[in-house]
Amino acid sequence: MRKGEVQPKKLEATAVLKEVLKEQENFVISEYKGIGIPAQSEVRDQIRQKKASFRVIKNSLFRIAMEDTTPSPEARESLKKDLKGPLVLAFSKSDLPSVSKILLDFGKKHNGLRVKSGYMDGSYLSLQDVKDISSLPTREELLTIIARGMNTPVTKIASGLNQLIASIARGVQEVAGKKE
Repeated sequence: MRKGEVQPKKLEATAVLKEVLKEQENFVISEYKGIGIPAQSEVRDQIRQKKASFRVIKNSLFRIAMEDTTPSPEARESLKKDLKGPLVLAFSKSDLPSVSKILLDFGKKHNGLRVKSGYMDGSYLSLQDVKDISSLPTREELLTIIARGMNTPVTKIASGLNQLIASIARGVQEVAGKKE
């Protein structure tokens, strides 16, 4: 291989990262050191349950992949500053708050994982931003709240109709009792 030529494995890895960024454009960057295989498997499983992915990345290849896929130059520059040390990224298409919460909770239990920053909907997320979005309700919780909100008026209408029918029935009974 000649000097300046890119290895095919690196080209392939960069292409894979670009594809992941196109499919799951939101992500959280975490630094990891000394996390054992069982602990890694535990956090991977939790993240997969949220339909997200968890990847150890090579910083230089991720920088290259971001050039074509991260639209905001400001966000890209801020993210590049966080690409130091051994990193793992958790990618999510739609439920970054849940993924953030998993990583932050995992980091509290295992000192080897430390959330650094993230990227969501075209914006750079500082550590504080990641903490803030992790406190948002999850997608499932939001759907439950919406369903409950939609169900409440129906329940009130049904209850009101039952009371109306019951009062009509009482009125009919009183009128029938007076005629006798």
